[in-house]
Amino acid sequence: MDTGAKNICYITTVLEDPTELALKILQDAAGTKDQKSRYIMKPVPIEVVNKANLKDIMDGAGKLFDRDFLKEPKMFAITSNRLFNNELERESMINALAEMISAKNRGNKTNLKHPELAVIVEVIKGLTMISVVPEISELRMYNLI
Repeated sequence: MDTGAKNICYITTVLEDPTELALKILQDAAGTKDQKSRYIMKPVPIEVVNKANLKDIMDGAGKLFDRDFLKEPKMFAITSNRLFNNELERESMINALAEMISAKNRGNKTNLKHPELAVIVEVIKGLTMISVVPEISELRMYNLI
């Protein structure tokens, strides 16, 4: 997928759960302490892609959050990165997503240091990419290096 930003590459896959593949790669790197990649710094599995406006983000995230936050209470964190986009306010987006997660199940609580699940929101130009990933603090924010 072409984002229009330099040094960022997104790869489309037919895998049902791209999070599982990224998790295996990161767990192997953390377990062996070997750097097996020269150019890849951060494999982030993206589950929802939509336009970079709050309404579309909330629509896409709602379906994704039903899968992970509806049934049992979880500790969560939300991380956000923006590149080449100054229109979408970071704080209002994070607050709206946190309110949505809390509305799914009143037992869901924020834990920024050791969350069970982390919501990663990447905003690049006019696109927003969202994923829900486990073990983000244990795997150093999904950084390979």
